[in-house]
Amino acid sequence: MKKFKLSISLFMVASLALPPTSVFAESDPSALQPETETLIQNSVEENSDQTTEGSDVETPTVESLEKAKPAESQITEEIVEKETKISDTISEEKTIEESSIKKSSIQLDESATSRLGHISYSTMIYTNYTDPASAKQAGSQHNQNVYYVKKQATYNNELFLLISLNPSSTTGVVGWVKATEMNDREHVKVDGNAKTFYVKGTGKTYMNAWGSRNDTISDDLGGVQGKKFTVY
Repeated sequence: MKKFKLSISLFMVASLALPPTSVFAESDPSALQPETETLIQNSVEENSDQTTEGSDVETPTVESLEKAKPAESQITEEIVEKETKISDTISEEKTIEESSIKKSSIQLDESATSRLGHISYSTMIYTNYTDPASAKQAGSQHNQNVYYVKKQATYNNELFLLISLNPSSTTGVVGWVKATEMNDREHVKVDGNAKTFYVKGTGKTYMNAWGSRNDTISDDLGGVQGKKFTVY
């Protein structure tokens, strides 16, 4: 009888020494499960509410990201355009540099001269003999005159003559022509002595030496045949 009482006492002491949760867990483990699931669910809902309330930014979609992303072809075109601009700039700078070097290497040789000349309808007249684009055809406006040449220039091994309506290189100037496109003669003073001549009655009289059609004064000298005239 004493042994039985002692066993009951030991059982009661052991039971009292264990924590209450351990007793419930060992006796009924499923008793905690509903409470645990409820806590997890509440935590998820609270986090979801905090996320929604704490941010006004709309979550980007795949479609919106694709629209915001530059097309690959557009990027390629922009790169090609930039490379083309850079290439054009380099080419332009190179052209300017080469032109500058070419001009500095060309020797311009201008000098005084004294000649008379005629040009044809197709003769090209240059405003600037170093610039081919400045040339214009003489045409009927300029091809029926005699011109004075008081200046000449050599450019690229070619001789140019400055033609003028006056015996001057500054007044009455028309432009530059190639010597190969002009029929010219040397114009020099023989002497300063007065001379007497008699008209034969043939030929014409002109305003300028070696005159052309636009310089004609008279084309019939029959009426003054045998007349004397003096040259000073």
